[in-house]
Amino acid sequence: MFRPSLIRRLARAHLAGGGVHHARDVNPDLRDQAIASMGQGCDHTAGEQLVAVLDDRIHHGPFLGALVTDRRYAWRNMQGQGSVAWADVERIDVLDSLLVEQQHCELVDGTRLRIPPTGVDLTPFFRALAALPTQPLSGQPSTRQRSPSTPPMELAPVSADDPTGARAASAAMYSPDPRHLTLYEWVWHLYSRDGASIFGRDLTARVTLLHRTAAHGRGGPALGDAGGRWLSPLGARDLFHAISIVLGPPQPTGEKGEILQADFDIPESWRRSAALDLDPLQRQALSTAGFGHDIRRIRFAIRDAAPGSTFSVLGHGGGGRELGGLELQNPKLLWLIHRALLVVEHQVMVRRVLAGFDTSVGELLAQPIEHLAGQCHVDPAEVLGAGVA
Repeated sequence: MFRPSLIRRLARAHLAGGGVHHARDVNPDLRDQAIASMGQGCDHTAGEQLVAVLDDRIHHGPFLGALVTDRRYAWRNMQGQGSVAWADVERIDVLDSLLVEQQHCELVDGTRLRIPPTGVDLTPFFRALAALPTQPLSGQPSTRQRSPSTPPMELAPVSADDPTGARAASAAMYSPDPRHLTLYEWVWHLYSRDGASIFGRDLTARVTLLHRTAAHGRGGPALGDAGGRWLSPLGARDLFHAISIVLGPPQPTGEKGEILQADFDIPESWRRSAALDLDPLQRQALSTAGFGHDIRRIRFAIRDAAPGSTFSVLGHGGGGRELGGLELQNPKLLWLIHRALLVVEHQVMVRRVLAGFDTSVGELLAQPIEHLAGQCHVDPAEVLGAGVA
């Protein structure tokens, strides 16, 4: 497969223009709107990283364009969504046409996939990928020679000197963030002793997942999974409580096997914020394409998936009519939910690091943070200074 470092280097060299936003300087709101529209974020459990956001909007409205990560290319346009993993690409052809050059990827299974055009000139980037040398493999047809991929970045890289992995994870942060640096320090301080390191390793993994979410947007499970599923560093029960803080009390809930389901009515203010502020014709066209349905109720489906959980969000219209994944119906509303949820995830994680999992998150959130800090012999000023309390 293509090395992630190679994808980043080629993107920096060959993707340019007004609609190109490289990960190092992209506006977080734009990034997160793009991820919501794609229905897929980076697989933070494996260390997938955002490379660039390609903004193809011609007016102020919902996100249209593409994402480049070190492991795939994904897009959202008026016709729908799609993505291709670099590991699945056998050959890339750039074909001339009367209007715009077209990029076609031949996959390892023999299928061909056309990359939709964007307002950003993709040709130099894909020509650079297509120019990489090929080399026959023993007993197989000619295939593109790819250097081994960069090993996945572990969530909690433990060692004999670092039994929780907190110090190594802190050193490997995507970008400096004092909130997460403080949480790693607490994990090291509180859980490096004998008998607590396994628990500390779990907390390190959760803090790392939280950090990657803040740094590169809401993540999703592995590439092979369908879109519309998201990652949280919180366990299913904690996540359910966090959503209740964001959206208010749930409607009657139930469990379906290992899945916790909960319905929430969307507050009127949220519905107004998620509405398309466009003229009637534009609004109708974008709503038909799945960008602006008026969603009155959503259903969360949450499943524990160590070190945290995965969740999907289904939208309902009038009369309880289920519309499917919110990313296909109103990605702006999904973005608003993701953004608000991240704030509460920070608040829950700081309490779980300080107090563990023996107490319900509702009880922990009701206690003064200074009290929790004092029980752990942590300076309360340090807790408040971390900006996550």
